[in-house]
Amino acid sequence: MLRETTFSSDTSCSVEARAFVAEQLEAAGVDQSQAFELLLALNEAVANACRHGYSGASDGEIRVSAGVMDSDFMMVVSDSGPGFTVTDEMFEMPDPMSSRGRGFFLMRELTDSVEVHSTETGTTVMLVWNLAGRHSSAFHKRSPSRSR
Repeated sequence: MLRETTFSSDTSCSVEARAFVAEQLEAAGVDQSQAFELLLALNEAVANACRHGYSGASDGEIRVSAGVMDSDFMMVVSDSGPGFTVTDEMFEMPDPMSSRGRGFFLMRELTDSVEVHSTETGTTVMLVWNLAGRHSSAFHKRSPSRSR
């Protein structure tokens, strides 16, 4: 079952979102090292929602859902910002010297599945990690799943 909460899009929302999801990960029995990786992926999604969804404004609302559905641990981050075009390049390894552009690559590498739904009325990022087919470490190549 997924639990949901909302946060304002200010600078503390990433910390609050990680604490909320950490509780769900612990309840699901996810070990600490894997929880660290999943919380890093979540942090990237929340940071993108704050930075791009609301252009850094603190008056937006970030919705975060997390929990177990069937054999998957799911994390969903949504905003009501202007949206963007989803491209394959977003999921590719970025230039290591670039100061930006690592978020979706990291999300893809740290989870089993990333789905992005973005329209002019908002963006939803769903991160999925299969509890039954646990992988032992991050940065194994996975194919992203995305929709436009």
